[in-house]
Amino acid sequence: DALSTTEHLGEIRGAAVKASELVSQLLAYSGQGRTERRQLKLSDVAAECIRVVQRVIPTNVSLIKALSPEPGWCEGDYSQIRQLLMNLLV
Repeated sequence: DALSTTEHLGEIRGAAVKASELVSQLLAYSGQGRTERRQLKLSDVAAECIRVVQRVIPTNVSLIKALSPEPGWCEGDYSQIRQLLMNLLV
């Protein structure tokens, strides 16, 4: 793989952010953390989840993305919404 140093650092940063979100989810689930409610554009969250899932699914599996062009806003905790969408995709 011919990724540049900048791309590798971006991947590392992304993994660190996801690890932090996972810890926050675990704390929220155990009642010791707090959730951060904000306006979320569901198509952006879904597109990110799809990118992650496409990296790990077998090549013989096709994932067809048909997101609405409408923004589809909701209010909620980003980590929880992301986890919900990941669970549905998996």
